[in-house]
Amino acid sequence: MRNIAGSVFSYDSVRVGLPSCIVEAKTIPLDRWLRHLRHNLSIARECEDPEGVHQVRVATRRIETWLLLAGWHVYRDDLRWLRVEASSARDVDVLLLRAGLPKRLKDDLTDHRRTAYGEFLLAAEDPRLQALIVGLGALPPLAPTVASTRMGRLLAKVLERGKQVSEEQGSLESLHGLRRALRRLRYGLELTGGSTASLKRLQDALGHINDLAVAIRCLDDLGRGIAPAGFRATLQSELSAARPVALQLWSNERDRIRLMVAP
Repeated sequence: MRNIAGSVFSYDSVRVGLPSCIVEAKTIPLDRWLRHLRHNLSIARECEDPEGVHQVRVATRRIETWLLLAGWHVYRDDLRWLRVEASSARDVDVLLLRAGLPKRLKDDLTDHRRTAYGEFLLAAEDPRLQALIVGLGALPPLAPTVASTRMGRLLAKVLERGKQVSEEQGSLESLHGLRRALRRLRYGLELTGGSTASLKRLQDALGHINDLAVAIRCLDDLGRGIAPAGFRATLQSELSAARPVALQLWSNERDRIRLMVAP
């Protein structure tokens, strides 16, 4: 890959310094996020609180980041499978959480939600999920020295995606790529005890763009005539307004991210 200046370097050439409390620790545990997954699976199975499915997806991504830092390739496909199975339920929830939905649209989305959650519940009872949880619980611990090396890869990926944002003038696809890379970096920093406050502001702005894009896609999947003609236009207008905000936040944050590189 190439860095911002255009010179070639490998992911392994980048290191991120870890806080002394993490360096001195013997391991970085996974069990916190495994408990988080189990807890929110219980909530999601009730099909009431939309935060349940959302946090199931968050937990899979946090666990996947831990696996990446550990250098483990096992279970990543299973985590992605669970995340995909929960995606339709989450997408319709994103739209239903908007205030002031037209009644017909809200009724149609509620019907669609029942179907989406029914599909998720099938996955929640699949033996593959139980095997995944048992397998994750049996993995050996993550050493901080290993995490430090691989954190550099997460940082380098953010800078690479940021360069693509500049090259593609803030296209939705490039912002989506930056959001995903930034999310992994943030989760990695949280696992290793780093500060993430400023990253969260940028991630929230990019997440808002994604939520609007998901809402528009969900409307399109439902078909024309479901929502008033101006509703989709409102979403599109909000999306257009959100992009320059996120781009400015990225511009502000980029140099701070570069400074994470350990000397």
